[in-house]
Amino acid sequence: MNRKLAGLFVFVALAGCGQASEERFNNSFDTGFRESCNASATKGGVPADAASKVCECAIAKIGEKYTPAEKLALSAEQLGPIVSECTTTMVTQ
Repeated sequence: MNRKLAGLFVFVALAGCGQASEERFNNSFDTGFRESCNASATKGGVPADAASKVCECAIAKIGEKYTPAEKLALSAEQLGPIVSECTTTMVTQ
């Protein structure tokens, strides 16, 4: 089964549970994204502290822009500009 489709089923099942389920989903998404983002960045040679700052920035921007349902279907094309913006922000600080 397609991972996105499986994730959608889980989200729909939890959606009926209300705000607490949405918060749990967001926390789970943030944790998974954080781990993946940091691993990818450090594997690419980015220092861990810089990777952490960029990834935290990206998590915040994703949370501002996308609903939980939209997060399930995020593509690299959608994430790229967010990570680039956060990278630029961290470099200019």
